[in-house]
Amino acid sequence: MQPWIQKGTTGSSSSSNKQTTFHYDQTLNNIPQSSSSGHTQGFRTNRQENEQEKEKDQEKGVEPFPQYRHHLDNQHLDGAEVLLFLNSTNYTDHVDGDDLRPDSMRYRSFQHQVDQFWNGFMNNEDIVNYIEQQTYIDDIYAIPVIGEDIRRVKTGSSEEKKKAINRLEMIRQHFIQKTHGDSSLAAQKASEFDCDSLSRTSSVSSTPTERTPLISGKEEENTWKTEVYWLIYNAFPIVFTYLMQNSLQMASIFTLGHLGPTELAAAALSSMFASVTAWSIASGTSAALDTLCSQAWTGAKDKTLVGVHLQRGLCILALMFIPIAFVWWNATSLLLALKQEPELAYLSGLFLRCLMLGAPAFIAFEAIKKYLQAQGIMQASTYVLMIVSPLNLLMNYSFVYLEPFKLGFAGAPLATSLSYWLMLILIMLYIRFIRGSEAWGGWTRECLTDWWPFLKLSIPSLLMITAEWWAFELCSLAASYLSTRDLAAQSILLTTASATYTIPFGFSVAASNRIGNALGERDGQKARLSTTVAFVFAVIFGCMNSTFFLVVRHHFGYLFTSDEDVVALVAKTMPLLALFQIADGVSGVCGGAIRGMGRQSFAAWVNIISYYAVAFPIGYCLTFVLDWDLAGLWIGLTLALFLVSSGEVLYLLAADWDVEVMRAQRRVQHDEDKYHHDTLSA
Repeated sequence: MQPWIQKGTTGSSSSSNKQTTFHYDQTLNNIPQSSSSGHTQGFRTNRQENEQEKEKDQEKGVEPFPQYRHHLDNQHLDGAEVLLFLNSTNYTDHVDGDDLRPDSMRYRSFQHQVDQFWNGFMNNEDIVNYIEQQTYIDDIYAIPVIGEDIRRVKTGSSEEKKKAINRLEMIRQHFIQKTHGDSSLAAQKASEFDCDSLSRTSSVSSTPTERTPLISGKEEENTWKTEVYWLIYNAFPIVFTYLMQNSLQMASIFTLGHLGPTELAAAALSSMFASVTAWSIASGTSAALDTLCSQAWTGAKDKTLVGVHLQRGLCILALMFIPIAFVWWNATSLLLALKQEPELAYLSGLFLRCLMLGAPAFIAFEAIKKYLQAQGIMQASTYVLMIVSPLNLLMNYSFVYLEPFKLGFAGAPLATSLSYWLMLILIMLYIRFIRGSEAWGGWTRECLTDWWPFLKLSIPSLLMITAEWWAFELCSLAASYLSTRDLAAQSILLTTASATYTIPFGFSVAASNRIGNALGERDGQKARLSTTVAFVFAVIFGCMNSTFFLVVRHHFGYLFTSDEDVVALVAKTMPLLALFQIADGVSGVCGGAIRGMGRQSFAAWVNIISYYAVAFPIGYCLTFVLDWDLAGLWIGLTLALFLVSSGEVLYLLAADWDVEVMRAQRRVQHDEDKYHHDTLSA
């Protein structure tokens, strides 16, 4: 058994017919100890002595650090050997020195183990636990795969465990070579240890040759299985998050609907107004974090760069909220100018003024959610909303109807605002006490500078998302000019499309971060494979949805209404919704892949041209000139989505993933160099 798999004390073999079990502390017998406490001396405490010793040995012509020459050849590398190797070779990276030092900038964010390391000593289990929780990026000693492979050995499938063990063994051999063999090996890049090249070995003892295929058929199948498993495992928490997140304002609509039809209409109008003027803008702007944070998480040596991107995003979003708040505060006047009924305009304006109290918290929650997703932490927001969503429903009802509150109409948006702040507080507590603090180095003045790289991505992201979002809202507005029956059918169809889109949208967010992480770690083939897997899933899911809607189209409308005319119109238009599903899913996941690449400007132009230059003119002519009514609107939307999805698929097929890797590395390197230059200058 590998020492990376099982924790324990000193292992031994009591008889010759039993296999020796290696544990973390086994090699302590072969390592010089500074005390009898069973701890190995920490990185920083022995650093200067090692440097002086190395200089003296080099002057005498003696090979430095002979104490590292213990018999490792037939043993597996454990935590103590990693620590001793790093100490004895005076390991440093390009920015902060050895980032695993207890007093390094990187380590300071690892708060929950500070007390264990504070005295300068740490035991073997601490070392491995610490490395296991890092995505450590280094271009000399190939540390990055250690933490990931430890996790795979512990929690992965049997095939993943086998590959991870092989990779760890190759790293062990490489460590030994660098210490006992050719010193020039230390200059080799960590790309030697990428997943493809390391997984060529079928056993620990096998050695790849020039004739060894890069990926065997079985290996490729296993890689596909790994990607499919990763995507499903990480996407569904995002899907549940968005479903529960959408339920927050729906709770207000359901609660206020019992007060009367005017209150219900005001709640629905306010929700649409908030989506168009705030949530879509915040979502589009924060989408730049999908690129910047995911690539920085695996590409930057200093992980706190991810936190700096988040801080810049929060600052920019805060400034953007100022005009949004002005619009919300004057919503009543704006709605009256749009010829809305006075009572409806007044109630909608009141709703938005109350909701404005919680809007900053919701916008910040969206940005922090992307910060965590870039680190592969997809479940945090799900856990938060599992707590907040039922509380929100309870608070909405209590604030509107129950003593001592009984606030009436204003109670619902006030309860929702309180829920937004509770979401923000809980996710911040999650980062502080559970997971996600590694990428947070504290507030820094650097977040107030160098905004252009963020804006260069956020502006196209904003156009990319709002172009589609606003197009659907405009179609609903156009349907209101037809008839009450058409508007009712449009509401049913659009609600259904929004509900089914949450699944491919969740997969697009997961794929975006997976692809960004892969480009950050210089693995273009992994990014390409992730894109392919996400695309295949979107096609399969779209076909399943299409089949379902075609089968149930004559009965589906009864889920929402008993009006026979509305049900018949829904059944008539449902084939377009069914066809729409395939293109909607494909455009969603391809858009996520493009965000992971940082190519939002292309997607923005495709969306703008497809919706506003092609689909809207055609939809208008079909609907209002040829009198095709609601079918004309949905033909236009379906055509737009097929144009968007086709353009994005062709773009991804033509993508040079090696070029994308270089672009990602240049972006991360520029951001990191700028960050550290400004930090040192300050």
